[in-house]
Amino acid sequence: MRALIIGGGIGGLTTAIALRRVGVEAVVFERAGDLRENGAGISIWTNAVKALEKIGLSDVVRSDGQDGGGQQEIGGTIRTASGRKLMALPVGALEKRFGPSVV
Repeated sequence: MRALIIGGGIGGLTTAIALRRVGVEAVVFERAGDLRENGAGISIWTNAVKALEKIGLSDVVRSDGQDGGGQQEIGGTIRTASGRKLMALPVGALEKRFGPSVV
């Protein structure tokens, strides 16, 4: 069996890894010429962590999500294009409600 995956973002690449681990050939198509950091930050919460654990990727994500001192970088703000702060993300409240984040 062969799967064609459109998009080489987080979802597409994770799907390809999961399919390959169960013996399905997965081919990823991405229109960007190269995959690189784009300056965005993400948080991966409880349900996504459970999915990553199922396919054996949670430890890699945890280690890559830490800063140079071994601490996870958690938090953030939403800003306008000019940099004006619109709101802060209440990470502590989200963790209390939904469980701990990983990254």
